[in-house]
Amino acid sequence: MVPNQDPAKVTDLGCGPGNLTELLVARFPAATVSGMDPSPQMIEAARKRLPSIDFSVSRIERWVPAKRQDVIFAKCRSAVAPGPWQLATPSPQRIGNERNAGDSNAGQFE
Repeated sequence: MVPNQDPAKVTDLGCGPGNLTELLVARFPAATVSGMDPSPQMIEAARKRLPSIDFSVSRIERWVPAKRQDVIFAKCRSAVAPGPWQLATPSPQRIGNERNAGDSNAGQFE
């Protein structure tokens, strides 16, 4: 559960074809939602699914947010960046409250 109730900026890292990005758009309708994935094919599918959302092709470990993020969601983080992982820039000016990061792989042993 993501505690931020009214985020302005939400990013889906490793968004795939946009299935969960679509849920983030529905959950946070006032937010600017974006997604990124290393697969051009997945981004193409995501753009078809959600043409009004900004999607980009990038590897998760190279991602540097252009603006401050309120919510960062990474459902399949281990699939797109296996092994130890951290954001390229852990700057608190760019990433909001760390409790607003969602990673379904947290606590799993890889």
